[in-house]
Amino acid sequence: MPAPHVSLRPATLADLDAFQQRFDSADGTGLEHTRAERIQVTTDVENAAELAAVERIGFQREGRVRRAQWRGGRWHDQLLLSLLRDEWRDLRTR
Repeated sequence: MPAPHVSLRPATLADLDAFQQRFDSADGTGLEHTRAERIQVTTDVENAAELAAVERIGFQREGRVRRAQWRGGRWHDQLLLSLLRDEWRDLRTR
């Protein structure tokens, strides 16, 4: 049975660039070497740079998780994005 998902929490935009390079590489790394059906990412709703980066890779917004993270003395909402196996295949064939 396939694993349901892999969660990605990049620490920096450089991590996202490395992730994209791995997924774009000609050797087929990425979802080809995992049983996961989806990869999901969460990011703070105020983190426009990270949001733009994961959407550029091909992740789709799924929703907002309200008050998901306590940081800096207050609650922060998170956005949930995912990339499904068939979407990843379609992106690789473009």
